[in-house]
Amino acid sequence: MLLPEEIALTITAAAISISKQLSPEDSALVGAAFTQLGDTMATIAAARARIDTAKGDPPDEQAEQNKNNTGSKSSAPADAN
Repeated sequence: MLLPEEIALTITAAAISISKQLSPEDSALVGAAFTQLGDTMATIAAARARIDTAKGDPPDEQAEQNKNNTGSKSSAPADAN
């Protein structure tokens, strides 16, 4: 699992790399799209946590159940070159 600082560094490196390949207008559009994606994911996570709390399920236990039900596996991102 990556440390929070490593996650921030990875995201920053990705943003710099992507923005170098885009015009300022396209960079702004892509940034806005990623902001919306992040906001939507945060909304979904908050709603799930609220539902879990109402049901009495610990949030971490429910997240593990969801992961097992979907068959998703977390993996570390590949090294950025």
